[in-house]
Amino acid sequence: MSNYIDIPPDAIKATEEYKEACEMLSDKGYWPLKMFISINIFLWHLEAFKKGEDPVPLFIDVFERATQMMQNAINSKLCVDQFPCKKSAAIEKTSFEKEVSGLFSDVWVDMTDDIYFDQTFRFTSERFEKNDINPYGFFEGKIVLDAGCGSGKFSAAIARFGASKVIGMDIGEKGLEFARTQAKKVSY
Repeated sequence: MSNYIDIPPDAIKATEEYKEACEMLSDKGYWPLKMFISINIFLWHLEAFKKGEDPVPLFIDVFERATQMMQNAINSKLCVDQFPCKKSAAIEKTSFEKEVSGLFSDVWVDMTDDIYFDQTFRFTSERFEKNDINPYGFFEGKIVLDAGCGSGKFSAAIARFGASKVIGMDIGEKGLEFARTQAKKVSY
């Protein structure tokens, strides 16, 4: 088994086209559309893995449809220059980080240990196995960086699969503190 997963060129192309369309919709008037599409892509992946099919064609299809929706909005020129974005990179970066970390800062507060540890572990294991990847063989003995770890629940699952070390990083301090508290409960 290799140490990486080959991503088909068609899948890369679909995500690049999606990203380009997102960048073209810079006017704030389009933000609800972009959020709607992003949430639907996230929810799509939960359903896609239940089908037991090769997820790559489904992945490509969902990104192509999302790109087409954004392309339709771009072509309509409906919100062009109605709500322009400020272009101050320093303000934008700190505001973005504050907004994102705030958005997800309390999502995990009421999670039981069963949801945090066991349900996440089962879900992660199932996702790997549906893609014919043995998660134990994939992570065993490796040092893993979980960038954007949030509350660390997937970091805990990766550690349970046998990673020698899991490093969790996130911009949300509340999530990192929660992850540190949870990590004290187990020893994998």
